[in-house]
Amino acid sequence: MRFRALALVSVVALVFITAIFVSEVGAAPVVPWSVWQKTLKVHECEQKNWYAVGPTYSGGLGWHNDLWLRFKAPWMPSNMGHAKPLWQAWAMAHFVNQVNGGYWPDQFGCSGGY
Repeated sequence: MRFRALALVSVVALVFITAIFVSEVGAAPVVPWSVWQKTLKVHECEQKNWYAVGPTYSGGLGWHNDLWLRFKAPWMPSNMGHAKPLWQAWAMAHFVNQVNGGYWPDQFGCSGGY
């Protein structure tokens, strides 16, 4: 019984924490806390400004503009620099899972490009 109560509390806490990261768009993707923490590490190494807009690289993760177009959700802006940080985190998780074999760059210090 004690285990079930602990499991229920854990699930409720996860739902509450995750709900904090839902954006204003009605059906926006949810970004779990663990994804947000990993994305922040990439951000610290790649680009200090979440809203950077450049002719080739943009956003807080310093992505090539074509990469953003490939991994963003259809309703997200066409330039990463115009996307909210949590949307950028969602796209980063999508990239990591689809292309990067689950590997998150920059988790143990800045290790160059990915």
